[in-house]
Formats: sequence, structure tokens, C-alpha cells
Amino acid sequence: MIPALIYYVSWIPYIQIDPSQGFWELQRQTLDYHERVGGLTAHPYCSPWYTWPLMLRPIAYFYQAVQSPSTGTQVIYDVHAMGNPFLWWLSTAAIAVCLGLMGQRFWLGLIALQNPSADALGTLPRLGVRGWAVIYLLINWGANLLPWVRVTRCLFLYHYMESLILQSSRSPSSSIIGSKAPKAGAISPP
Repeated sequence: MIPALIYYVSWIPYIQIDPSQGFWELQRQTLDYHERVGGLTAHPYCSPWYTWPLMLRPIAYFYQAVQSPSTGTQVIYDVHAMGNPFLWWLSTAAIAVCLGLMGQRFWLGLIALQNPSADALGTLPRLGVRGWAVIYLLINWGANLLPWVRVTRCLFLYHYMESLILQSSRSPSSSIIGSKAPKAGAISPP
């Protein structure tokens, strides 16, 4: 109920600009706009969602080729919307590592559950705070990226920015698997 109320309140300034259009009319216009935008051929910088983690299609905001008056050579002026390739691609690799390690942990857990020995799960390392933090970040990264999978209209790289924030906060060096469970009577570090 609170998110719906906040969403409604965020539209009040638009309703005040033109009181003849109520909340539901503005919602209808918004939906109509998004249905008319067009597919991936509507704009030269449209990019499908699966290309965003590799930054395959940056957006050119400005591009102009001119002749230099002093040398007569061609000078190109351009402004692109793109991330730092080094950081972008390393954070994508970090996601792949995190997903792989969490998948491995899940698989080992399934194998341990099927093992009839009494202490099969006790041999698995504990997840730990870092592991839960990585799970939290992966879930939120997916929650920001996966809704774009079914969108058929023209999309741009900037639609990925919310996921990128969560992608950049991961580190492949963080302990995902955790440490082995301490033996009975052992003192664990603080």
C-alpha cells in the first residue's frame, strides 16, 4: 500500500500542471507512449538487454566531423554515454564469478541432501555474512535487469544503470563460500 501511495504522490506535480488530466489519464498516456516507441530498429542506438553487461552498444549523444581550419584534416567531436570499460567488464566478470560460485554451492548442497550419511550437511562450509551479502546483491541485480527481458520496444544502455550500481558493488575476492563450520568446542574468531 505504501509504494502505491508514494507512486501516486509522485504524480501530483504533473496533475497540478494540467488538472484536466487526472492520474489514470496520465497512466494511460504513459502506457500508450511505451507501446508506440517501436522495436529495436526504431533508433540507431537501441540495444537488447543481453548486450548491456558487456556494453556492446554505447549511446552517441553528439557526433560531428569537421575540417580543421588550420591543418585541413578531419576532426571528430563526439559525446558518448558509456561506462569505464575496465570497470564495467571487470564487474561483469565479478557477477559471472559470483553466480558460478553460488551455483556451485547450491549444487553441492543438493548433493549433500541426497547423501544418506548423518552429517552430510555439516561438511558444507557456512554461508557467512559475506555470502548473504552476495546473495542480496545478486538478487537485486537480477531484479533490476530481468524485467527488461520481455520488453520489446527500443531500449538503451542507460536502462541498465540501476543494475550496474549493484554490479559494481561486488568483489570476486569476497568470501562467497564462507569458512568451514567449526568443530564442537572450538572457539571461533570474533
